Amino acid sequence: MAEPSPKPATPEIVLPGPATEPPGLTELVRFLYERRVRVVIRFFLFFVIGLIAFLYWFSFASKQVEGTVALAFQGMERHEYPNGKKFTVEDFRSPDVLTNAMADAGFPPNQVDVKDLAAHVLVKPVIPADIQSRWRKQDKDGLKKEDYFPSEFILSIDLKGLSDNERFRLFDAILRRYREKVKYDQRTAQDFSAESMSIDYDALARDYDLWDIPSLFETTYRILDRQLTRIIEEATEYQEPKYQFRFRDIARNLNNWYVTRLQSLEALTYIGRMVRDPELTRQRLQYRLNELEIRAAQKRKEAGEAMKLLDVIDRPKTVLAGQVAQRESVPLLDLAAVERLVKTDYVAPVVERISQLQLEAEEIEAERSRQQKHLEYLRDGKTPPIQEVGGSHRKLVETVTAELQKIIRDYNQVTDEYISATVTNLIYLRYSPVITRGGYSPALIFLGMVGLSLFLALFVMIIEHLLQSAKTAA
Repeated sequence: MAEPSPKPATPEIVLPGPATEPPGLTELVRFLYERRVRVVIRFFLFFVIGLIAFLYWFSFASKQVEGTVALAFQGMERHEYPNGKKFTVEDFRSPDVLTNAMADAGFPPNQVDVKDLAAHVLVKPVIPADIQSRWRKQDKDGLKKEDYFPSEFILSIDLKGLSDNERFRLFDAILRRYREKVKYDQRTAQDFSAESMSIDYDALARDYDLWDIPSLFETTYRILDRQLTRIIEEATEYQEPKYQFRFRDIARNLNNWYVTRLQSLEALTYIGRMVRDPELTRQRLQYRLNELEIRAAQKRKEAGEAMKLLDVIDRPKTVLAGQVAQRESVPLLDLAAVERLVKTDYVAPVVERISQLQLEAEEIEAERSRQQKHLEYLRDGKTPPIQEVGGSHRKLVETVTAELQKIIRDYNQVTDEYISATVTNLIYLRYSPVITRGGYSPALIFLGMVGLSLFLALFVMIIEHLLQSAKTAA
C-alpha cells in the first residue's frame, strides 16, 4: 500500500514590526548633554589648534589701519564737488594732503617719503550688495552695467614700521587735511578778496585818474553781486534756511551801498567832470564805445545763428524725411532716429544759449549807453579845478572803501560757515578706524575661531554618535 505524500509546508507569515524612527532633536540634545565634558574637551582642543595657527599668521601678516569715509555733499551723486570739479580718489593721497598730514601727525620730515606713503594709502569704493548683484546679472545677460557713483570709501594705510598710535594719528591727519583741501577749493571759487579795496585815497589818486576811481568800485560791485546771486540760488536748496537769509541781508547791504555811496561818488566825479587829462579820457571813452559796439554786434550775430539752429531742431521729422527720402517716391522716416530725437532734449540747451546771448547783448548795450553819457559829460563845459572838491571827494572815497570792505568781510565770513556746513561737515567717518592684520580685524578673527571651534566639536560628536548607532544596528 502506497504511503501518502507529505503535505506541503505552510509558509510562515512574519508580520512586520513597528517602524524604527530616526533619532529626533530631543535625543540629539540629550546625547550631547550627557557627553558635555567630551564636547568641552574637543572644543578646547580645536580652539588651541586655531589659536596656534592664528598666532603664526598674526606674526607675519601685514598691519594696517582702515576706516570708512562717507562723502554726502551736493554733487557727489555725479562724482563732482559743489564747484563742478571732478572727484577722484587720488584727492585723498595728493602730495599737499600727505605732506601736511605727516607734519600734523608729528613725523620728522625725513622719516616717511611722500611717494612711499602715497603708494601705501589705499582707497576702495564701497559698492552695495544689490548693485553688485545687478551688475552680475547684467554681465550674464550681456548688457551694459548701470552707472553707479559710490559715496563711501574704505581708506586704509598699510605703511610698515609705525606704531598703532602713529597709524591712528596719520589716518586722522589725512582725513582732516582732505577736508581742508576740499574747503579751500570751494572757497577759492566763492571767496572774495578785500585787499584790492584797502588802498588809501592818496594811492588811488596817485595811480589812477580821478575819473577812473568809480569804475574800480563798480567792477568790484558787479563781481560780488554775481557771486551773491549764484550762492543765494544754491543756498535755497540747503535744508537750513539761515544761510540763505544771511546772504540776502548781505545782498541788500551791497545794493544800499551801491545806491547811496557809489552812485554819489559817480555823480560827483562824472557830473562834476573830475578829470586830470580830459583829452586822453575822451579818446579812451571813444575807443571803449567802439569796442562795445563790436561786441554787441557779435553777440547779436551769435544769437541769430542760434535762432536758426533752434528752427531746424524744432522740425526733426521734416529734416529726417528729407535726408532718407528717395527721389520721386514717398518720403521715408527713420522712426528710430525720430524716437531718439524725441527722448533727447536738444531744444533746452539752445534756448538757454539764446537767452544768455541776448542777456549779454543787453548788458553790453547798457554799458555802451553809460559810456556814451560819460563822454557827453566830458564834452559839456569846462573841467573845474580838482582842488575845489578835493576834500569832499576824499571823504566820500574813504567812506565808500570802508563800507565795501565791511560788506566783503561779512560775505567771506558767511561763506566760510556755509561751506563748512554744506561741504566740510558732510565729509565724515562712516565707521571709525581700526587696526587690522592682512585686512582683517583680530577681534573678528578671534570670534570666528570660537564659533568654528564650537562647531567642529559638536560636529565630531554628532559623527561619533551616528557611527556608533550604525555599528549597534549592524
